[in-house]
Amino acid sequence: MAATDQHDDLASFSNFGPTSVHVAAPGQNVTTTQLWGGVTQSFSGTSAAAPVVAGVAALVKARFPGKSVGKLKSAILGNVDARSSLIGKVASGGRVNAQLAVRGGPDGVPSVAATSTGNRAKRSSTISSRQFRGRSVRRRWGRTCA
Repeated sequence: MAATDQHDDLASFSNFGPTSVHVAAPGQNVTTTQLWGGVTQSFSGTSAAAPVVAGVAALVKARFPGKSVGKLKSAILGNVDARSSLIGKVASGGRVNAQLAVRGGPDGVPSVAATSTGNRAKRSSTISSRQFRGRSVRRRWGRTCA
């Protein structure tokens, strides 16, 4: 997984690779509490991004408890927020989105998708097809998001 900064750009320290890194998650200046003392602190790294993806996986698993790990992975990777800064750097081309992953379905068929224009991911009201894991999927979408 890759880590993103506060602008959803790839963090300068993050690993990346269009075939080896599947998805990105927030991982720079993440505020957390310490185990001892309850003090909040900020830290960065893919170790900060990993719990975000794990949390999304737990939500998808709770929604679709009988589905295989492969189907759950497809639901997460097929329902990301596409970011122009991540296209070509991570396999999914985007940052995890818990709401879309839970709504997207256990078969990984995306409920929405995004195309990249400049620094924003733009969603249009048309339906298009795209290859995802060797099969064609249909996508609907509706608004421009930062």
